[in-house]
Amino acid sequence: MYTRGYYPGPDLMPKLQPMSHAHRFPAAFWMILSCICLGSLPAQKTWVVDASNGAGTNFKDLPAALTAARNGDRIIVRKGSYSVATTSKGLRLIGEPGAILGRTNVVKNFILKDLAKGQRFSMQGFRFEGTTVWLGTRYLLELRSCKGQVHLADLVVNGSPLRHQSLYVSACDSVTMHSCMWKPGAVFENSHVSCSNSSFSGNHYPNGSPGVGISCYKSTLELTQCSVQGSNGGGHAPSVAGLRTSFSRLVIRGDKFSRYVGGVYGQSFFSPSLQDDGNNQLELDPSVTISPALKGFPKKVVRRMPALTSTGGSLGSSLKVRLYSPKGDLYLLLGSTPMPTLHIPGLGDTWMAAAPLFVIGSGIQGASQVSQHAIPVPKLPALRGAAIVLQAITASSSRVELSNPSVPVLH
Repeated sequence: MYTRGYYPGPDLMPKLQPMSHAHRFPAAFWMILSCICLGSLPAQKTWVVDASNGAGTNFKDLPAALTAARNGDRIIVRKGSYSVATTSKGLRLIGEPGAILGRTNVVKNFILKDLAKGQRFSMQGFRFEGTTVWLGTRYLLELRSCKGQVHLADLVVNGSPLRHQSLYVSACDSVTMHSCMWKPGAVFENSHVSCSNSSFSGNHYPNGSPGVGISCYKSTLELTQCSVQGSNGGGHAPSVAGLRTSFSRLVIRGDKFSRYVGGVYGQSFFSPSLQDDGNNQLELDPSVTISPALKGFPKKVVRRMPALTSTGGSLGSSLKVRLYSPKGDLYLLLGSTPMPTLHIPGLGDTWMAAAPLFVIGSGIQGASQVSQHAIPVPKLPALRGAAIVLQAITASSSRVELSNPSVPVLH
């Protein structure tokens, strides 16, 4: 078990042997994680929300459940359409298949605000829908002034064509997004955000108001194996950049299937893929697809970077993990519970708690430059709604560094 800030140096890495592409997470990790999820507070419990009022239902709509729940509680939302609400509690909110937030012609949005430091909020499995937009309800989901950790996973957001963006994140210290679809896109302001396996796209003319895939201001934003698309234009509607950024730090990782595309107007005008105001820092993996070609960003570094992705996460199945890095890199793949991001000089940002910290796999990257691992997830009810962090350390002849985090929410 490694302590925070410690990593196996290059002198240890050559001792690692290439391994098979399947590895069993130590049972001790799942047991410890289950105990953490169960917690020590007797008030901690699970609430069931069911619009059909089936067996075991506590509430028929979500707002009442959010009012009743306390920090650390879990809310399971069954299939159906539900009203949205505002909360500041550290909860695990799990949407079963068919759970929809945002009823037709309802003008409210879901807001998480003022999440206290030390609290953790996770949301998994919901579809957001909003067919109308009114003054004060520009977004479907808002995260505001959260000092605690926020983890979003497996969300499908299909907003009104009248909206420019569907997600707004402001003044949040530690936000992760995994396997989410945002249409229209997202706004990040004064926040630290890491996204993986997600897509952001603006509405296209003539089907909606044009908007960027992502607008980023005074934030640190890490995008791994993501797709970002600006709105296509037509008529009086202009095309729009894929990602517009100001006074921010961007880290973009992935392979050729990571795409950053500006909107198109007619056959001849292409908006920028990434739009720079001259005040940003950019780290870009050259494997990523950029269309049209990158312009601007005088403060940029283009280099290969380790990129980590994962899929799955349902109890009783497996998490499938992929690590992209150059051939010959030595790697150590780790798993833990989340913590607020910590920068380690010379290594990068870690999102992993010091304990429990376990080795998932290790090896030497082959000619395909992709390593795959399968992590069996036990069918332990206490794990449902828990977020885990997967992160890799890679070493070459010239560099040792951390990958991005991949943060699935178990379901």
